[in-house]
Amino acid sequence: MIAGLARDAKREAEAANERRVLALAGDRDRGIDAAYTAIEAIGGERNGAATAVVSTREGFRFEEHRPRNADELLGGTREVVVLDCHERFVPNALGRCVGAVDGGGLLILLTPTLDDSPGIRDRFDESLAVPPYGVDDVTGRFRERFVGTLRAHPGIAVVSLGADGPEGDVLDRDGLTGGAAVAEGARAGSEPGAGPTVPPNATFPAAAYEACLTVDQARAVRAFESLATPGNAVVVEADRGRGKSSAAGLAAGALAIAGADVLVTAPAVRNAAEVFVAAGEADRGKERRGGEAGAADGRPAVETRRRRGGAVLAAAEAAELPRRSGRRDRRPRRAASRCGC
Repeated sequence: MIAGLARDAKREAEAANERRVLALAGDRDRGIDAAYTAIEAIGGERNGAATAVVSTREGFRFEEHRPRNADELLGGTREVVVLDCHERFVPNALGRCVGAVDGGGLLILLTPTLDDSPGIRDRFDESLAVPPYGVDDVTGRFRERFVGTLRAHPGIAVVSLGADGPEGDVLDRDGLTGGAAVAEGARAGSEPGAGPTVPPNATFPAAAYEACLTVDQARAVRAFESLATPGNAVVVEADRGRGKSSAAGLAAGALAIAGADVLVTAPAVRNAAEVFVAAGEADRGKERRGGEAGAADGRPAVETRRRRGGAVLAAAEAAELPRRSGRRDRRPRRAASRCGC
């Protein structure tokens, strides 16, 4: 049952370019075994780099992270993320794991039985209890809402695991949304026939738009064209895995080809990696057309250098930018554009 459920969820996720969730509720060891079954069913074991496990346990054959360090997932996406909610259920880890799943991917949750979950207190709850209060004083409101979401939200399959083996597994809900999600994905341009095109009067090279994977991504690149004029700002908002960094990279490459100095900033080098990969695509695209892709001194137009300033600033993982309160913002002359990728 687990294998077939995982395949159905993955198939629907890919058709709609959305995430799907498989919650495995019950004994922890049984949950881990069931998670491996699900991963193998959708081919995740063939590409270990596309699968990550967040757990207090160790020894998995996939990429591992501890719940307290789930922010290490940021800056990239995975086809499958497994979150072990036993022993230390950290709400921030849940949010980061959801964000780390690519469109068309699967989030697998290992949870205690859903009826028992709201009353459980674990190591995370102990960290919230400040003297003179104890762990029994910590409320379970988040867990109650979490369980309610698993039981009601579309796209979430829930399996109650049998204590004695797979024969006792019970399917509580399959989470499939049917044709509505697939139709919505087609309207969003996720199907191959609805690919992006080069906008009329575009100032960026055609290669920047041809490298886009979705219509929304091309729309974001189009918005970035305004950065060629000083004083403008563009804010790109979307769920993780929708191509924001790639769109920024394509725009950065196009601006660099035009002669602008582009500075890319991020919390860590790895968070900016996708920006530079996409910037190189814009550079190579112009080379393929026989254009002058290099600077006057023969250096590539797009290269990685450490410096403290630039004519254009691209901020990856902008949600982590520190902001001082009580200070007046210096706003650009034009309002920021907002695009969803």
